[in-house]
Amino acid sequence: AFHSRNAISNFWQNYLSGMNPFDSKTFGAYSKAASILSRKLQGKLSGEEKKLWDEFVSLNLARTGQFYGDIEQSLGERITTKNPLAKFMRGTSKFGDEIENHAKLAHFLFKKEKGFTSESAAQSVRKYLFDYTDLTDFERHVMKRIFPFYTWTRKNLPLQLSILIQEPGK
Repeated sequence: AFHSRNAISNFWQNYLSGMNPFDSKTFGAYSKAASILSRKLQGKLSGEEKKLWDEFVSLNLARTGQFYGDIEQSLGERITTKNPLAKFMRGTSKFGDEIENHAKLAHFLFKKEKGFTSESAAQSVRKYLFDYTDLTDFERHVMKRIFPFYTWTRKNLPLQLSILIQEPGK
């Protein structure tokens, strides 16, 4: 259920960024991202796909999703290493990473297709699909321990309010 809600939220966030789900360019970006991720898991990336994936990773856009970024790290480590269900938890967290990577890679590819530089595309990805590891020490060590889902709330509320004011139709 968590990963389903996260995927739906990612589609919504991408929609807010200008990725109309009924547009062929948006569909193409999602399809290409799915293909790259699938071929990456199989170890069969083409030269162009490997170049795009490496660029995506070098811009720190991969694996910055909510499971590892929004759960206090020592708790996240205990869940994935000491729990009897550790293997299951590692699998579900990897699945969550792929959901995040798919939405972020689709966004990145879409923006590049629109003429954005790689850095500008990455900046857009970070604005709409948050990097949950981008926190100050105070936020990481204090706020996340006293406020559940602090990172998501801190990054999402300002964006939603901004969109509500700038584009109330959305």
